[in-house]
Amino acid sequence: MSIDYTQAWHGERDLKTRKRRHVKPRSFRRLIVLALAFCLSDSGWVQGATDAVALKSSGKQVREEPPRREREALELMDGRFVVQSDGTLRDTRRNITWAQSDNGSKINWTNAVAFCSQKGAGWGLPSMDELASLVDTEGPYAYATQCGISKCSVSPRFRLTGTWYWSNQTDGPSRARFMLLIDGDPSATGIGSSNFFRALCVRRS
Repeated sequence: MSIDYTQAWHGERDLKTRKRRHVKPRSFRRLIVLALAFCLSDSGWVQGATDAVALKSSGKQVREEPPRREREALELMDGRFVVQSDGTLRDTRRNITWAQSDNGSKINWTNAVAFCSQKGAGWGLPSMDELASLVDTEGPYAYATQCGISKCSVSPRFRLTGTWYWSNQTDGPSRARFMLLIDGDPSATGIGSSNFFRALCVRRS
């Protein structure tokens, strides 16, 4: 029995072609992942992409969040922030009190000011210097603490849902300053901006 090797080769090639047609391209699977992320978060995939671009341009590397036991060990090592019975954090270095959690969703600057003021006497938005004091890109907390879908360089005792935080400082009549808690990058934008922004309150009295 003779074998037509030319026909066999063409048949094998056609079979491989048909198989490839049934494999979803990697880019399509990536699109599905991004779509799910969009549905499951408050435009979280946009924020994650924005944060990634900002970090890539700065040349900094993002470290994965430490496992639960390692994170608990980091918290025990943190002598600066003392958890108090009312759910706040006492900052022993600066002698001020921080809210342990932010407001939890997107917020513009005007509403952020009101949110912190409603907490009571002495509460307000932090200064840029106070926000900068939270960021540690060289120590054990560098890019290690979960903040939304990103990793911030702050104490793991904070419970954060975002990365961009308003300060109490303005930059003209219609702009306010904020800080990226991933790497401490300062910037300013319109006070009406709300996407990705959070309010983390502080009490100085």
